Amino acid sequence: MIKLVASDLDGTLFYPKRKINMVTKKNADFFRDFYKAGGSIVLVTGRSRRIPMKVEKKIKVPISILGCNGAFVYEDGVFKSSYPIERETLMRIYIQLRANFGIIGWLILDETDQIKVAATNTGNWVPMIGAFSNLFNLSYSEKFVFSEQAVFDAIAKGTVYKIMPIFGIDKRAKEKAAAASVALCDLYKDKLTVVKAGISLEITSFGVTKANTLKQFVKMKGIGEDEVAVVGDSYNDVPLFEAFKNSFVMASGEKDIQSKAAHIVHRVSDLRSFVLDEDKRLLP
Repeated sequence: MIKLVASDLDGTLFYPKRKINMVTKKNADFFRDFYKAGGSIVLVTGRSRRIPMKVEKKIKVPISILGCNGAFVYEDGVFKSSYPIERETLMRIYIQLRANFGIIGWLILDETDQIKVAATNTGNWVPMIGAFSNLFNLSYSEKFVFSEQAVFDAIAKGTVYKIMPIFGIDKRAKEKAAAASVALCDLYKDKLTVVKAGISLEITSFGVTKANTLKQFVKMKGIGEDEVAVVGDSYNDVPLFEAFKNSFVMASGEKDIQSKAAHIVHRVSDLRSFVLDEDKRLLP
């Protein structure tokens, strides 16, 4: 019996996109029916807590949040556990990457609901593009603070869960990101978890993955790992596919990771037939 569904957001629960309603009616109805049947819902996402909290209000059922790729657990309005990046390490990698890899921008995700953004080695056009793009994301829009001082203050004084250096917007940016990933994994192999994300990297504290945090979460809840279904679409979801046997990957997601999951689905609502019977009860 599946007692818990853990879903990624972007490219997964948010597929196809609904910039006004956030979540399609079928996906929202599935989550409501699953919860009413006695199931639990967890959003396991690379985002911070703001957008998942909006999803909870939209669907109108209790949802637990494992944010920043598992760097924190947010539930019932409080941080239940958190795994921030060590401040000294943050300062070192910020200085090293800024000096050696031509970073054009940084995203800092911390304990607040604001994402700090800084443009480096460029003019003011990066924040302008970011603000303009965010404006047209409508319901998916984040709260951005475009300030290098805000980024530095968060690193020096805040609780930072994830940082994302951006290496450019051209083809060479992916190559730079890959090279930086190798360097960071070598220099900070016991301090950081680094995941490639196209033209950027997703950097969290050592050992932080969606899978590791979800394993701790379900153990705390008294739910067996074989009673969990996970669904995602990209590289940071691969640890979930490898750790949980009831794994589902989006057909619209990264093609080269689809073999990592047990099942391919077109919508999150496709999980309905795996977890609920015709009378909307949990399948034994």
